Amino acid sequence: MGVDGSSSRWNGALAKPANGALVIPERVVAMSHRTIERIIGRLLTDEELRIKFTRSPKRTLAELGEQGWELTRIEVNALLAIEIRLWSEVAARLDPRLQRCSLKNEEDEGRR
Repeated sequence: MGVDGSSSRWNGALAKPANGALVIPERVVAMSHRTIERIIGRLLTDEELRIKFTRSPKRTLAELGEQGWELTRIEVNALLAIEIRLWSEVAARLDPRLQRCSLKNEEDEGRR
């Protein structure tokens, strides 16, 4: 599902048994969880993405969605609900060898 809440990811993957309950196949849940894990990992280890996200969270998630990173509305809202400074605080505790540092400086950011 995209950031806008569209249901492109589900595309017929849901089944409705006779009792009317909605069943979400395990494969769909695993795909969703894997995507959110990868995005959280990137936010913690990719300085450039983290800076972009802390400056404009909704826009950054929308851009990730445009790049094919499928998130449900619930996942987007959950990421947006996290206190923004947490991302930098946790990243600062990671071993620098696990980080991807930004090579851009303040001037580069201002030219955009």
